[in-house]
Amino acid sequence: MNTGFVSKTGGLIMGFFSWLTCDTKESVANRYTSKCRTVFLSTPDGVIREDAYGGYGEFGGKDAYALLAIYNGYGEMSDIDDPEKLDELRTIGVQITYGCNRDKDTGKLYSFCGHYPDSIKFEGNYGTPQKEYDGKTPNQLRREGQWELYIPELKWNIKLSFDENCDFDKHNPSEDCPNQGCWS
Repeated sequence: MNTGFVSKTGGLIMGFFSWLTCDTKESVANRYTSKCRTVFLSTPDGVIREDAYGGYGEFGGKDAYALLAIYNGYGEMSDIDDPEKLDELRTIGVQITYGCNRDKDTGKLYSFCGHYPDSIKFEGNYGTPQKEYDGKTPNQLRREGQWELYIPELKWNIKLSFDENCDFDKHNPSEDCPNQGCWS
């Protein structure tokens, strides 16, 4: 499971990003383990090599979630060099991967931090009563089925392999690693 990230502008947000390879379903271990090895990220512009994955979503100096946002039309490649734009792209990449809340009746999208494309930032956190919903919290709205998880179909997704010559087009996106890239 991918549990978070470190902000490029300095703040620790959460823990490691971890995946399984798209072809062999092996854990992409981070450099803090003895199982770390060279891994390759497929992009529309070619394959990016990472020799010592740090656990925070960077491969060959490029942020995988920022690339996800860019390759799905939410930014430009030049934005990746601007720390503020990079943080925004990274957050968008994470949110389009894991989704947001969609009102089943209106189709409106609601997200916690407001970075989800075309979404409305809901008030507070998942335990905060929402005026628009007669004081119900986002947690209540999800439990009751008023809000449902919405994940868009993506043009490009993260695909990792230990094989530089992997035919990435033949494989589904890399899945979250239940071992956090640390434990096996």
